[in-house]
Amino acid sequence: MSNANTEGLTANTLQAFKFLQQRAAKDGIELKIASGFRSIERQTKIWQRKNAPDYVFDVAGTKKKASELTDQQWLNCVMEWSAIPGLSRHHWGTDIDVYDAAALPANYQIQLTPEEYQPGGPFEKLGRWLSFYVDEQRTEGFFRPYRTFRGGVQPEAWHLSYKADADLALDRLIAQAPRDVIPLAEIRGGAAIANQLDSIIQRYVVDVDQ
Repeated sequence: MSNANTEGLTANTLQAFKFLQQRAAKDGIELKIASGFRSIERQTKIWQRKNAPDYVFDVAGTKKKASELTDQQWLNCVMEWSAIPGLSRHHWGTDIDVYDAAALPANYQIQLTPEEYQPGGPFEKLGRWLSFYVDEQRTEGFFRPYRTFRGGVQPEAWHLSYKADADLALDRLIAQAPRDVIPLAEIRGGAAIANQLDSIIQRYVVDVDQ
């Protein structure tokens, strides 16, 4: 199997993914990475796109006009679905978004939405497989940090994290000055983020499923 989107992953994460991929293949799942390592610059572009076009989604999935929201209201909407640049787990080289290439319908564009991994979705089989082999068995050392909603990031059934290296990366982030890695002056909501950074880190970075 090819291993696209593996650039930037830690050696341990990549090796563990290859083993996980082989295990999935035995069950007819072609496990591939939709998104792996992501630079702060790339995350900044993703973040800024939430301000143009002029809408964001709230926790209920309802469209809201970004131009009609205060920075704090806008921030509350965006943080449910996207990580602040500098605080994304994808910066660590330990986290990957996965899908089943064998289950892709013709000309299908992957959305990475909860519905795709639920009953009736194209990745329903993968969703069940991950529930057993990752959530219960911790196969190859992976876990799903956003398996359930804990008051921060919305559930991401597709998001896997290699725990040993991710725990070290989190420790490094907390030990340094997190505000120094966030481009606060470049992004919408920067001032609001700076004013509540400690609580944001606790809610959206530290308090994840284990």
